[in-house]
Amino acid sequence: MASDSDRPSRAPDFVSRPSSLPLRRYEEMAGGEGREVYYRPDRISQDGLGTMHVELSVCYDRQDVECALHDLSQSGVALIWPAGAAEPAPGDLIDELLLSFDGHEAYRGAVEVIGVRSTAAGRLVGARLCDAMMDVDDVLMIRKVHELKAQGRLDFGGARRPWARPGFDRFKALVSEMRLFLEDARERLGEVERDLPWRVVHGEADDGGRGSLIRSIRSDFVPEFERLSLEIDAASRVDSPDDHQALKAYSQRILDPLMLEAPLMHRARTKPLGYPGDFEVMRYIYEHTFEGSSLYARSVHMAGALHPGSRCVATRKDMLRDELLALIAAAPEGEVVRIASVAAGPAQETYEILQALRRTPRRVEFVLFEQDRRALQLAHGRLKPLADAMGDGVVRVSFRHDTIKRMLEDQAMFAQEGPFHAVICAGLFDYLKKPKAVRLTAGLYRSLRPGGVLYVGNMTPDLSNRWIMEHHLDWYLEYRTRAELRQFAEEGCPGGGVELIEETQGFNPFAKITRA
Repeated sequence: MASDSDRPSRAPDFVSRPSSLPLRRYEEMAGGEGREVYYRPDRISQDGLGTMHVELSVCYDRQDVECALHDLSQSGVALIWPAGAAEPAPGDLIDELLLSFDGHEAYRGAVEVIGVRSTAAGRLVGARLCDAMMDVDDVLMIRKVHELKAQGRLDFGGARRPWARPGFDRFKALVSEMRLFLEDARERLGEVERDLPWRVVHGEADDGGRGSLIRSIRSDFVPEFERLSLEIDAASRVDSPDDHQALKAYSQRILDPLMLEAPLMHRARTKPLGYPGDFEVMRYIYEHTFEGSSLYARSVHMAGALHPGSRCVATRKDMLRDELLALIAAAPEGEVVRIASVAAGPAQETYEILQALRRTPRRVEFVLFEQDRRALQLAHGRLKPLADAMGDGVVRVSFRHDTIKRMLEDQAMFAQEGPFHAVICAGLFDYLKKPKAVRLTAGLYRSLRPGGVLYVGNMTPDLSNRWIMEHHLDWYLEYRTRAELRQFAEEGCPGGGVELIEETQGFNPFAKITRA
């Protein structure tokens, strides 16, 4: 057995202490000052009791007296004595005082009067508890429960369950099925990731294994995710805003932790640049379809990027690229074809056009309008080297940093940049109400040369990933039918020739407007 001299004189260094609680030495602790040196139990006023139900009965000289409680402490009470009732004097004994809070009896017994004085509220009788101390902590805990209830933290009704909505059984069942599917996928893909070298999952070079893995995810995981999401999307279409919010809360509660591991969905939801469809989100869909911190995150990211409702962003880019390449090829030899892109984002279609023009050079000038400087920085870094490499000013690319607000307010501003052979505006109209859509269409139309073409697109209401966008990404659009798209195009461009053209997914038609 160790002797006293062998025992440590203090706690060993390896003993951990809670870092969140500052350690105070006894000699550093403060005490009372002045009259506070003489300890008195804390008093709780009537107002300090909050919303709890207080029951007070007083029996003095064998008579029930209708008193009101002024305050209380661990050892005493102060009572407001009613006018006209026989008043006790200091030293008198009140036969019985009963004090209960929400049915909890805090004190029952005799009290001794220790003082009587006048106040604005009436005659105040101070008394000492004779039979026991009052457990004030019990009273304070009752008050705390009332406070928690007032804050709604003990409310388990509809106000605290935004996800609760009677009915919609198919939607709820499908969302639950999606959760089980994703949970199983995360577990299995985690096992696969542990069995593969890091370079196969996270590297850039394809040594055969990486390409095979991506093809497997695309052929096995992505179709099942798409099937379930399309069924959920169909079941989520409701007319009532209240129903929409309830189903959204339900879906987020069940699926958010699993969906938002995907970089595409996380960025669109968190909106680091202030809006969901920023240029990085577009690049995820255009090019970077296999991104994420784990194989599971990469798989959900790919499923989101390749979803038909997302792919229409890429297929509309392909459609515009092909339309513009045909326009450039049809122009007279030596003529400078001027093309403007409004809300250009990463300008992917322009990038692909420049790649094509390297093989068959033609004289083209591109003017890119964008209100996000970071998107222009990305486009400038990608496009200018390509244009410069063609030499002799064959292709020129210029960049305009200006706001859509100014373009709407000053339509002459854009027209002064013309005339253009073609103007494209791919995603902006999805966010504009009809009056602004008509106004912007008119301004863009005026910037065309005779025979020039304006392309404006708009998502249709049957977009197949609205459930993901609205429920999980807080991403809402101004959807329009094809008839509504044609209508605002004709209103903004009277006299122009309007035809509708389609991208291959069928969710993002464009009005192709030719200036007379």
